[in-house]
Amino acid sequence: MLPKKSYTYVPTQIEKILKKKTPIELIIERLNQYIGSIIKQEEKLWVYDEFRDKFINKKISYAPGLYKIFDEILVNASDNFHRMIFKLKL
Repeated sequence: MLPKKSYTYVPTQIEKILKKKTPIELIIERLNQYIGSIIKQEEKLWVYDEFRDKFINKKISYAPGLYKIFDEILVNASDNFHRMIFKLKL
């Protein structure tokens, strides 16, 4: 019978670099990949002026990431509404 050898695990170089992360850690680390930049930026956009009752081209500052979240909420709400109407027609 052969004698048992004891092995000691030695992490490789790649395992030292890579670390298993939770989904929350991944999102926080790469926030720009999920919602866009969270840094405010200034841009000239068409906005509604309620006092003049018309759209005007105005320089505004906004966070694109926050805009993307708001846009995603509206798109999901619209999708759910249309899905519900389709089901009611059946």
